[in-house]
Amino acid sequence: MSEELVTLVCEAFARWKAGDYEQLGDFFVANATPDVELCTRLGGLGGEPYIGHDGVRAWLADIQENFESFTPWQEEVLEAGADRVVAVGGIRFRARESGIDMNVPWGWIYEFSTGRLNRMLFYGSPGEALEAAGLSD
Repeated sequence: MSEELVTLVCEAFARWKAGDYEQLGDFFVANATPDVELCTRLGGLGGEPYIGHDGVRAWLADIQENFESFTPWQEEVLEAGADRVVAVGGIRFRARESGIDMNVPWGWIYEFSTGRLNRMLFYGSPGEALEAAGLSD
């Protein structure tokens, strides 16, 4: 199962990079449990988890509202157990209000239940995500 989940995470990144947020929302919803939880660390957003399919769409709407551009990159996507995948890379973004451009390293943990995304955790650095997943040196 892990290999399929790595492929799913890579597909999500590819769709996210493409910047079509409606299509990305459809992809997330089609591949997530009804009670999916997105735990983001974005200062420009509310900081509370986004819950459920409506939460996925609210998260994507908040990104579009707060950022002129918001493009992830991935350096590595790793299996971290049967139902968990870690991605390390980062985000290039331009804040809408300030116009500031940033290129920030990030990490993500994707947790799955029966092959569907159940929880997505955002970390302020790749090392933090790797450590949380038990993959750090």
